Amino acid sequence: MKKSKIKFAMFSDMVYYNKDLHPKPMKEYTPDWYKKIPNKDYPKTTTVQTCPSFLDIFKEGYVITTPIDVVIEVKEDGSYMWETKRMFDIDAAHTIRTDFIEAHNDLQMINHLPKDSGIVKILKMNFPMYVMTPPGYSCRQVPMSYLYDRNDDWESMYGVLKTDVINELNIQIAIKKYNKKIVIPQHTPLCVYVPFKREEQLPMEITKYSEDEAAKKYFNSTYLTVHGTFKSGYLRNFRKDKKTK
Repeated sequence: MKKSKIKFAMFSDMVYYNKDLHPKPMKEYTPDWYKKIPNKDYPKTTTVQTCPSFLDIFKEGYVITTPIDVVIEVKEDGSYMWETKRMFDIDAAHTIRTDFIEAHNDLQMINHLPKDSGIVKILKMNFPMYVMTPPGYSCRQVPMSYLYDRNDDWESMYGVLKTDVINELNIQIAIKKYNKKIVIPQHTPLCVYVPFKREEQLPMEITKYSEDEAAKKYFNSTYLTVHGTFKSGYLRNFRKDKKTK
C-alpha cells in the first residue's frame, strides 16, 4: 500500500537546492529547555517529558522557515515597506508572480478586529513552493509554541487549509508595532504545517458520569494502568510510537 505523503513542490532553484531552507520535521525544533528536562519519573511526580499532553507536540508536522532575511515596517497610515538583501529566483516556467511580502487587505480582517487586538497590519509571506496532500487531507498552520524567544513585534497566524485543493504556501504575519523596522532573520521558524485526514466532526454528548455505566467502564479500564505506578504508565503502555527515535 502506497504511503500517504505531504509534498512541498518548490519553484525556486535557490531554495530547492539549498536543503537548509527546506521545511523540516518539528522534532528538529524541540526547544533546548525541554530537552534538558529529565525524562525519568520522580518518586511522587513526573515531568512534562512523560506528560501525555506534551509527548507528541514536538513530533507533529513540518516547520516552515524564512528563506532570506527580511525587514518590514508598517506606518500608521497603513502603508508598509519591506526589503531584503537578496531575493530567491523563481522558475521561468512558473507563470504566477507575487511579491515575497504582500498585504492582506484590511477589509478582510484588520478593520473588523477589536481595537485592543494588538494587531496593526496583516501581511502575507509568499513562499516559492506549493504544499500538497492526498485527497481528503488538510493541513493545520500552527504558530510555533514553547520557544519563549518570540518577540512582541509580530506573530504568525493559525489557519486550516484543504491542501488537496489549495496549494499556495503563504503565511499570514500579524504585525503589532507601527514605525518600527522589524527584522525577521533567515531560518526563523514561522509555523508548523500539520497534515491530518479530514473526517466528519464528532457529535457531542453530555452525560452525568455517576449514571453513565459506559463512561465508568471506559475510565476505570485504563486509570490504574496510567496512574497506578511511579513510572509513567501512559508512556509505557499507550503511546503507540514509544519506540520511535
